[in-house]
Amino acid sequence: MPTLSPGPVCYQLKGISKGRLEQEVALFADRIDVAIGYGFRISEVTTDIAFLYVDFDERTTRINDDNFNGNYTTEAVLLGLTVSW
Repeated sequence: MPTLSPGPVCYQLKGISKGRLEQEVALFADRIDVAIGYGFRISEVTTDIAFLYVDFDERTTRINDDNFNGNYTTEAVLLGLTVSW
């Protein structure tokens, strides 16, 4: 199913009904991202370490075709490490 992304809103095309294109609007979740990283080099080896914390605003759904109704809270912690020589 094709998806169009004009700015902060994502439209998922649902198909053509009664001669017109129907679309479902899905707003992206508001979130706060905090990132920090550090890179260093020892001799011929370069290492980068990064940390990302993402806190999404609480989301609520009451009408869902798949019956996943409820309140949702999400946090993500991502850690990255690269080593090159």
